Amino acid sequence: MTAPTPNDFTENNAFWEELFHHIQTSVRLLERYTNELNKKNLEADRAHINQETRHLSRIINHATQFLRTGEDPNQTWEKLEIHSFVHNFCSEVIPEDEKQYFKKNICDKICIIKILKGPLEEVLRILVDNALRYSQPETIISLQSSCDEKNWKFQLRNDSLGLTPEEETYIFKPFARSNDKTSGSGIGLYLAQKIIEQHQGTIQVDSDNKSWVEFEIKIPRIDTSSTENS
Repeated sequence: MTAPTPNDFTENNAFWEELFHHIQTSVRLLERYTNELNKKNLEADRAHINQETRHLSRIINHATQFLRTGEDPNQTWEKLEIHSFVHNFCSEVIPEDEKQYFKKNICDKICIIKILKGPLEEVLRILVDNALRYSQPETIISLQSSCDEKNWKFQLRNDSLGLTPEEETYIFKPFARSNDKTSGSGIGLYLAQKIIEQHQGTIQVDSDNKSWVEFEIKIPRIDTSSTENS
């Protein structure tokens, strides 16, 4: 299993021009909000600044992850039992006050896959973060980790806000955002797709037009009977 070359990720001028445009826009908005601070409306101004700061932070974080997804000599492929990995992720990453809204179904059978631990964890973070951000308060989010003879399968579904058929066609494209009022970076799902492709897997979305949305990841598993030779 080989990592993509840097050309696959970094030599896309249109992508980087759009990225810098988004960063510059966020910086200008922050400057404007700061300059227009009004003591009579301090809480509203603070909320605008906090939202735009989170937006800028996500853009920078995802751009950094995007660069790291290229060929990095410090990246190490590991053979891991993936269901344990998902269980630990849920325990350590999902916010404590949100855990009650997650309905988890994690298989207890051994399923070994070869992964880049940090990047794959970032994919799960992106999906969970999106599910929380685009859901109505107290929406139940279903998370499932399972496997068949060939693949590990991860599914994340929220029954609050879905996607239109048009949104499904571009949701994995860079800077695609289904709701301009949120503080998403616009490149999270694009990054997630690149990372999953790097793992020789697939990520797909299915939705029922504003009723529910489900993301599904599939990554080839390692046959435990031949682990030593893989």
